[in-house]
Amino acid sequence: MSVYKDKMREAIIEAAQDLFLENSISGVTISDVAKKAGVGEATVYRYFKTKQNLALQVALKEWGNVFLSFRNEMEGDGFRRLSLFYSMFLTTFRKHRDFFAFLFEFDQMVSANETPDLGGYQKSLLEIKGLYEEAYEIGLKDHSVKPVPDKDLFYYSTTHSLLSLCKQLSYDNPIDRGIKVSKEKEIKTLVDLIIAQLKGETK
Repeated sequence: MSVYKDKMREAIIEAAQDLFLENSISGVTISDVAKKAGVGEATVYRYFKTKQNLALQVALKEWGNVFLSFRNEMEGDGFRRLSLFYSMFLTTFRKHRDFFAFLFEFDQMVSANETPDLGGYQKSLLEIKGLYEEAYEIGLKDHSVKPVPDKDLFYYSTTHSLLSLCKQLSYDNPIDRGIKVSKEKEIKTLVDLIIAQLKGETK
């Protein structure tokens, strides 16, 4: 792909990213994306056969940004790294709540089998899991982290719980309007509970 085509493709993805996060996937048309990117609809379709394909590229870009923010913060002993890893869910919610709203809708789209090959998307999620595994192993070696019975089970249970909570709280649910608890405090409580399970003998 030429430099021009690369730039055009990226411009379309960025336009879709802005629109999907500001509105929703279902509330945005290819025409909207084309107008935002300053191109014709045919140009968008030339690069992306469907809106679902375009949404997948936005999801990949978003997770890539999250991965970089996780990786750049991961330093210190194992426990500190894991604490930062889980706390990044709260940090992301505070700074980028629309990301979780987008993920909620994207997951529904995936469940409806409306997406192309998800190999690249799954790979991006495994890269994030790699950060957790690295921090965990460092923590076992420096004794700052307490071993858990099943490392993979702990990871998926905790991250799925956090993701589900963040996605749920990213929406203004009328049913929850009578609840006076801070959304951020809900997430922090779950993060604190998870981190407490990992404290090693040096902490």
